[in-house]
Amino acid sequence: MKESSRRKFLGKMLALGAFASLGSTKLFANLNEAKTILILGANGRIARLVSDRLLKESKVNLRLFLRKASRLNELKSARVELFEGDASDEKALEQAMQGVDIVYANLSGDLELYAQNIITTMQNTNTKRLIWISSVGVYNEVSEYELRRLSPWLGEHKKSVELIEASKLDYTIIRPGWLSNENSINYALTQKGQDFINPEKYISRASVADLIVKICLDPKLYIRASLGIHKP
Repeated sequence: MKESSRRKFLGKMLALGAFASLGSTKLFANLNEAKTILILGANGRIARLVSDRLLKESKVNLRLFLRKASRLNELKSARVELFEGDASDEKALEQAMQGVDIVYANLSGDLELYAQNIITTMQNTNTKRLIWISSVGVYNEVSEYELRRLSPWLGEHKKSVELIEASKLDYTIIRPGWLSNENSINYALTQKGQDFINPEKYISRASVADLIVKICLDPKLYIRASLGIHKP
């Protein structure tokens, strides 16, 4: 199979979720990999899973951005740079974002402010590709019962998603449901405009990390898409 045909085939199969249950993305190692990935909120549990897998399964370089860089000192290497800062600080973001290919943001807190700062900084540094972790419910794509459960933090997620979708960035928004630490990869995807499936089931952080890794290894996947990720 020609390389161009192979890429098209893999892209179609990914869109259909055909590889969602695979436990490794080494399958994609020969595709065009980004040179440098900036991870914002790098000490989060999903972000740690993503970092570990990218270092093991690819040749990308990582910039890990977090409030206390010393928490990840053990990861420093020729491929890993640590940046201490907060997403509310545009200067810190701009310093960390110089020359990166992908920004993956896994943040909590003032998401509206963070999203605006990230969009502005990406524009200023000519960085296009963003992976943004949000939440189920931002489009009211679940029942009223689930929306009430999500209400304490849903407002900030909605505001940040609105900002990102109004930008000119090549974004992918990922909307997981309730999370678990189950050590398994098993998930399916829905698109914006579709009802979220099985919102009562807990999706593993390993599953969310798997989707992020796949996009990092093939950045052309799911551009300007908003993906609900759920346990089948």
